[in-house]
Amino acid sequence: MSRIETCYHTFIETYFELEERPKVDCERFCSKCLGEVADFTGRVGKDQLVSFLSTNVLAPGKCPKPSDVIKAMKEEKERLFHPEDVPNHLMFQIHALCLQLVAKGILAVSVKEASKEKIGTNKLTDKDLVISLPNGVNSRDITLPSYTIPEYWSGLTAF
Repeated sequence: MSRIETCYHTFIETYFELEERPKVDCERFCSKCLGEVADFTGRVGKDQLVSFLSTNVLAPGKCPKPSDVIKAMKEEKERLFHPEDVPNHLMFQIHALCLQLVAKGILAVSVKEASKEKIGTNKLTDKDLVISLPNGVNSRDITLPSYTIPEYWSGLTAF
């Protein structure tokens, strides 16, 4: 894996935005800017996280925004993280965990159907996005919810 030499927020914006424009590092919100990259997320309880996701994201009638998921994770942090790794001040660990879950394909971020016309404009906001639990393909080419496939969890520090 290549080493990221820039702010994670800037990296993500540069990677996903269609329009190129100058980016500014967050300077104090991501683990890269805080100089805490080595610690990253700490240990996370896989079973607890799966339970959390299935209750807060997959439950009938749920269609959470990214900020709703992060807020719920903050409220459940003692249950999700190892007791020695529970975030106690800035919540960069929770943000990093969410980004890792998206990168691994365990969580998906999409634009609501009613907001599709906002794609590629500066009118797209958090209210237009939804989090879901996508399906993935296991080593036997069987489609299952991604969070049930062990390969999707590789690289995450679970306890």
